[in-house]
Parts: sequence; structure tokens; C-alpha cells
Amino acid sequence: MKQIRALYPEYDHVSDETLCRKLNVLFFPQFEYKVFAEELMEKNGKWEVSLLNDLYEKRGDAYLKAGHYRFGVLDFTRIFKGIPNFADSTDRWRKLGRSGDGRDYYLDVKSAEFPESQPMQLWIKMTGKKGSKTLAYEINCRTRLIDNTSMVAYDPSGTVMNTSELSGGWQSIVPDSIGEQLYNGACSAAP
Repeated sequence: MKQIRALYPEYDHVSDETLCRKLNVLFFPQFEYKVFAEELMEKNGKWEVSLLNDLYEKRGDAYLKAGHYRFGVLDFTRIFKGIPNFADSTDRWRKLGRSGDGRDYYLDVKSAEFPESQPMQLWIKMTGKKGSKTLAYEINCRTRLIDNTSMVAYDPSGTVMNTSELSGGWQSIVPDSIGEQLYNGACSAAP
């Protein structure tokens, strides 16, 4: 039951019995509820789930590329928490696109936070020929503001060149910028 709840956090508000009955009817109707419930809730064996992680990874990447970061991160969280045998082999840095200056940029789907209360937090890695930068952003969807809270710069060999923990302060979203793309991706309501 723990693994199912990790895969489907949208059922957190439902009791174990209700969820078990739903799973029984949807996926294992050939078993009596009592037999199914005993296997799932009392023996509580671990499922060796495979293929499902590939589907969540592909759908998560599709959501990210379509600009729906919350849904993409949710699918990767399903892998990290619900399919632990594939969590370590799933790359946490997922490509979002390319900036105007030719650098690729990636979202850390493992640390992205989309709390009900504002602000949202994202880590972005930008890579290029001259090295890479990892930037932490906070985004407030209600006020349409973004803050770059920290930065780490690396040379091409991966050695840290510079770090900053100072907040740049809340800034307006600049049109046609990476900030606007991050704002749209983090604040989109539905795919």
C-alpha cells in the first residue's frame, strides 16, 4: 500500500480500504476483495514494477517540454518515491531547452518544490562550452515575480569557480526570457 500511495499521491485523502477496493475492482476483479486486501495490506509485498518507470519518465519529459513543470515533476516524484528500484538510475536533471546564447538548461526534478503557499522553488543548470552554472530560483505566481536566490559556477572540468548565496531580490518577469519560461512552466494550472 505504501508503494501505491507513493505512486499516486492524489489518493492521499482516501482510506486504505477504499483505495484497496478501487484497485481490486479496476485491476484485479478476478480476486475476491478479501483475498486481494490480505495480499496488498497484510502481506504488503513489494511489487517489482518495471516499464511503468519508463512511461512516467517519458510523460514527465513531455510535460516539461510542453511547459507544465508541476505535472512533469509529479511524474518523476512517482518514480523516485514509488519505484525505488529505478530511482537511482533516473537522472534528476531534465533538459528544458536552449537559451538564446546557445546554452542548454535543465530542471532538477528531484528538488523542485510546488507548495500550495508561495513561492515555488526551482534549481536550474545551464551548460555551455565555457562551463556551467546552477541557479536557484523562487517564483511567486500570484505576484508574477522571480528571485534568483543563489548561484554556483563551474569551469568545463566541473571545478567550482564562484558561488553566491545572496538574493537578487524579487524582479518582474522579463518577456521572452528564461525567467518567463520558468514562470510559465511553474505557474501553469493544467496541461
